Amino acid sequence: MNMIRIQPQFLAFGSGLLLLILSFWLTAERLISIGILDASLTSENIMTRKVAQFEVSAAKYILLVLALSIMIISMRWKSIEKLEGYQKFMSRDLRYPLAYERILRTVIDRSLLTMLILIISSLIYIAISETIFSEVTIGFINAEDGLIEYGSALMLLMASLIALINSFSREMRPSSRGFFIFLTLLFFAMCGEEVSWGQRIFGFETPKALAEVNVQEELNLHNMFGYFFDHLFILLFFLWGCVLPAIYHITQTGQQILRWLGIPLPSIGLSIAMLLITLYQGQIVYAFFDPVIFLLIPEVREFFSATAFLLMMLQSYGGFRSSREYSN
Repeated sequence: MNMIRIQPQFLAFGSGLLLLILSFWLTAERLISIGILDASLTSENIMTRKVAQFEVSAAKYILLVLALSIMIISMRWKSIEKLEGYQKFMSRDLRYPLAYERILRTVIDRSLLTMLILIISSLIYIAISETIFSEVTIGFINAEDGLIEYGSALMLLMASLIALINSFSREMRPSSRGFFIFLTLLFFAMCGEEVSWGQRIFGFETPKALAEVNVQEELNLHNMFGYFFDHLFILLFFLWGCVLPAIYHITQTGQQILRWLGIPLPSIGLSIAMLLITLYQGQIVYAFFDPVIFLLIPEVREFFSATAFLLMMLQSYGGFRSSREYSN
């Protein structure tokens, strides 16, 4: 698939302008009105509410600084292109194996089809589960420590294992190898966090100091200080799954930077699926369906996210190990 190339300065200026507008538009009241962070911003839990308010304030200033920085860079881009260091960097051979490049450019692939089947199946389940299943069965699937939650943990554990295997590939550079090692540790830690490190299985007590700052009083870090880490996860998932692939395919400078960093990316098809996963929010799903007992939409979304990570690692495995040819 041939990709449209956009001049970096135009992309940067447009992105900066968009971020600038977003920074002025962003307020807690507007987010509540469209159903984003509304549960946290209006929560009865003081810590959850204050953390959410801090997130909104911090996001405004970060977006403003990022927007101005990007726009300044875009206006100085012609000068940057003439720098010897930039030209040397762009001339470096950082190509990926041809097989991996083909995977990244594929739109209709098994990863997209797999995720579409899972998402559609989940919506069918939400629509009919209370009609065909008993409350006991629904609890086994939906409740905490149920099939969905342990399914997420299993997917993350498998993603960790494949990332580790990928790190031993002879076809990748040290930066990519280092990133896969990082992902090995990250996915393993996420697996542990998903089941609170086996706290409910082995009956561990939550230390008092941790319970005071954990909104669910569990032995994990991602529920500390409200739902800050959950919100950060959704943002990073969107950036990794949707924004970075777009940058990779439409700008040569962005492509070179991402190759240099060694960040594995999803195919275009999986990127589309990851956008759908990002949009799989309670306020959207329950606008069309009635809530199901015990079912938390964030838990379903986490299962989809974990599956997407596994599929991305499998794509990397296929791309780095099946060919020694390199792309242009």
